[in-house]
Amino acid sequence: KMRRVLQKTFSASLFNKRKRMSSSSYSTSSAGGSYLSLSYTIPLLLVVVALAAPKIAQHFYNKRQEKCRKTLSSLPQPAGASHRGGGGLFGPENTLYSVKQSLYDVGVDIIEIDVQRSKDGVFVLNHDAELAHTTNGEGFIKDQNWNDLKKLDAGYFYTLDQGKTYPLRGTGIGLCTLDEVVDEIKKHPKTFLYLDIKQGGIMPDLISYLDQKSLLHSNRIIFGAVPSQYNREVMRYKPDHIPCTPDWITVVLMIISLKLHLSYFMPIKHDMVGLPYSTGGFLAAGTSLKILSKSMVDWAHSRGRKVMVFGPDMNYDVCVADAYRMGVDGIFSDRPDIMSKRLRQIRGEPLDHLNVGKTWQPPLTQIHPIYSTII
Repeated sequence: KMRRVLQKTFSASLFNKRKRMSSSSYSTSSAGGSYLSLSYTIPLLLVVVALAAPKIAQHFYNKRQEKCRKTLSSLPQPAGASHRGGGGLFGPENTLYSVKQSLYDVGVDIIEIDVQRSKDGVFVLNHDAELAHTTNGEGFIKDQNWNDLKKLDAGYFYTLDQGKTYPLRGTGIGLCTLDEVVDEIKKHPKTFLYLDIKQGGIMPDLISYLDQKSLLHSNRIIFGAVPSQYNREVMRYKPDHIPCTPDWITVVLMIISLKLHLSYFMPIKHDMVGLPYSTGGFLAAGTSLKILSKSMVDWAHSRGRKVMVFGPDMNYDVCVADAYRMGVDGIFSDRPDIMSKRLRQIRGEPLDHLNVGKTWQPPLTQIHPIYSTII
C-alpha cells in the first residue's frame, strides 16, 4: 500500500516537472519567434516607406503645380527666352538697351532678368552683387543708393573683339530698374517676365511691387533663383500660381539621379525643370561635356514638368536645333537673335519680324566648342 502511494507521488512529481519544462520551452520558442518576426518586419516597413515616400511627395508637388498650369500652358512651344535680357555679343546684359532689342527687334517669348535691390529700395537689374563686372563702378548694389547707381556706365565692358575696342562706352547706357522693364513688358501682352532673384530678403517687397503693377495675377511671371537659400525664399513667398525653376543643388541631384538610374527616388518639387545643355561655361575652360538627353526631357515630362534648357551652348544654332529635337519646352540664350531665327524656322513662322541690327549688327559667325560648327 505504501509502495503504491510512493509510486503515485513520484509519477505526479515527474509529470509536473515535464509540464514545467514543456511550458518553459514553449515560452522560449515563442519569444524567439516574436524576435525573429520583429527583425523581419522593421526592414520590410522601411522598404515600403522608402518606396512609397517619393510617390506621395510627387503627388503632393503635382497638386500644388496644378495651380501653375494656366501660366505654363500659355507659353509658346518651344519658348525662346532672352537670357539676362540679351547679353554677350548681343548687347550689355541686364540693360534696357538689350531688353528693347529683344522685345522690338527679335520678339522673344520670355525676358529673363536678374533682380537685386539698392540701399534705398529700388529694384535694379544686375547679375553679380558687385558692380565691377559690368560697370565702371565699385562696391555692392545693396550698399548704394539709386541716385549713385544710375550714374554708372553699364556698357563700359561691352566688346565685340575681345577687349580691343569698347564701342558702347560713354553712349549713355546705364543700369536698368525693374520699373523700366515692366513698362516695356506691359506693351507686349504675350511676353513673359522671368525674374531671377540674386539677393536675399527681397521677395516680400517684390511680391507687393508686382501686385501694385498688376502683374502678380497676369499669368506672365516666372520666378527662379540659382542659390539654394534664395530659391527657398522664393518658394516660401511666391503665390502658388506663379511657377518657379529649381536651384543649382536640385539640378545637380536631378542629373546624378538620372545618370545612376535612381530618378524614382527624386520627386520634382519645383514647377518647371531647368537643365544645362552641357558643362560648357560651368567647369574649367575648354572642358565641355554634353548633359542634356532625350531621356532626361522625357523623365521630366512624365512628371508633368516643362523643361527649360540653358547655358552658353544655346547661343549656337546647331545646339538650339538639337535641344528642340529632344523635346525641350524653352531655351534660354544670350543670343536671342540666333535663337529666335531658328525657333521661328522650327515653328514655321515668318522671319520678317526678325529685325536685329536697327542700331548695330552683332557678328553672326561663331564656332561652337563641341561641334566645331560655324554658325
